[in-house]
Amino acid sequence: TGPVVSFVYNSLVCKKFGIKKIWYLKRVPNNSKRVSAPIISSDSIFMITVLALLTIRDADAFDQFERQAAVIMKAYGGRIDSAFRPAVTASVAAQHVDEIHVLKFPNLEAFNRYAGDEKLHALASLREKAISQSTVYVSASEVNYS
Repeated sequence: TGPVVSFVYNSLVCKKFGIKKIWYLKRVPNNSKRVSAPIISSDSIFMITVLALLTIRDADAFDQFERQAAVIMKAYGGRIDSAFRPAVTASVAAQHVDEIHVLKFPNLEAFNRYAGDEKLHALASLREKAISQSTVYVSASEVNYS
């Protein structure tokens, strides 16, 4: 079986990668609580943020996959803003998170085009070897507290 994955994608991409769950997070104005939002439209977001929580299966394969995926991402205006290994806390240990990525894309359409890229799909077996689990959140709206 493929990796256990939670992802925010269109259904075609979800099926291709064996993605089990879809999460959309949206902040509600005035009370700032998270709620599930069933739809994200590309015209409601200018720059999107993608947060990926990753469990690494094979470190060498992971490095190889990430370097190749980053090159593909650039073709769609995407970039890895930050990639880090989280401090070990009870929450992180329970989720088995080895690395967290913060990605930026110019809009949802660019992100979806990246997700559907043939070169990225050609890396599916390397990704499966590299990553045992991932949970990915895509921003539905930005909140400014300053």
